[in-house]
Amino acid sequence: MSLFARWLRRLPESDVAVAARREWDQLTYPSRGASLDTLRFIGVDTETSGLDPERDRLISIGACAVDAGGIRIGETFSALLHQEQPSTADNVLIHGIGHGAQAAGEAPEQALAAYLRFARRAALVGYHTLFDLRVLQRAVRSALGIAYRPARLDLALLLPALDAKGAGGWQLDQWLALYGLRAFARHHALADAIASGELFLIALQKARARGLRSLGDLVRLQKQQLHLTRLARH
Repeated sequence: MSLFARWLRRLPESDVAVAARREWDQLTYPSRGASLDTLRFIGVDTETSGLDPERDRLISIGACAVDAGGIRIGETFSALLHQEQPSTADNVLIHGIGHGAQAAGEAPEQALAAYLRFARRAALVGYHTLFDLRVLQRAVRSALGIAYRPARLDLALLLPALDAKGAGGWQLDQWLALYGLRAFARHHALADAIASGELFLIALQKARARGLRSLGDLVRLQKQQLHLTRLARH
């Protein structure tokens, strides 16, 4: 039995966690060879109690489905998680989720189970996605005992690889302005998730124009760009 399996058996067996694990076990991750035309992606963003993905708490999740074949944004998901201890006043100034709202949030295991039902095992898309994914992984494992390991696509790498205009390390707002897009709010999880989803639709069009056709093609392009970015820093 693996260390994770032994750890999992010590978790309290709430009905929500048991049901979530049962549903999760019925799903599979898409293969790297899967055609983009057949895939559903998830644009995602989180708001947290700080900037350390290994220590700070998940406060809210925003997500939208991206139909790569239909080139459109689909259904959306939003959840605010209950906080036993609210985040600092300085942190509230960033995301605007006050102490009262944090205290009134949904039980984490219920919110995260609902998120997994929405996201399933689709690849995640976002801006600096590693942060959001790590925060989600910690929260999902703690609340539900599920190892959440979706493929991850980072627009901060994909967009410069597909459009040389932003090769100098642009931020999200600069990419939105370049393509005439605008988030209905900033530092709002759902608004930023939808903005990422819209940018990903543009990235998909540019990727197809370059002959990229599969999830694996995008993952490889991302790795190449990461390598170039690291070389440029030295």
